[in-house]
Amino acid sequence: MIRKESVMEQWSTFGELVVNVHYQSRNKQDLIDFIDNVVLNGEDELKEIRNSFVSNVLLNGSRQTASSKIMQFLENQLFSQQLS
Repeated sequence: MIRKESVMEQWSTFGELVVNVHYQSRNKQDLIDFIDNVVLNGEDELKEIRNSFVSNVLLNGSRQTASSKIMQFLENQLFSQQLS
């Protein structure tokens, strides 16, 4: 729910991309409409756009999450030090 429009002016480009692939509500009726249409009726018009965003931006085409990459890096660092 967006309570203060001016906050959105301070977001980075990435922040704007994230918000644009999600539903936004600015009042109680917007929230009710979201629950009725998307949650209860499954009418999710942004689903494909969000999936594309996750694949192309968050996963960067690698199909590996940031946390997986971090774990892999840490394991490589730890194991390479043990071998030295």
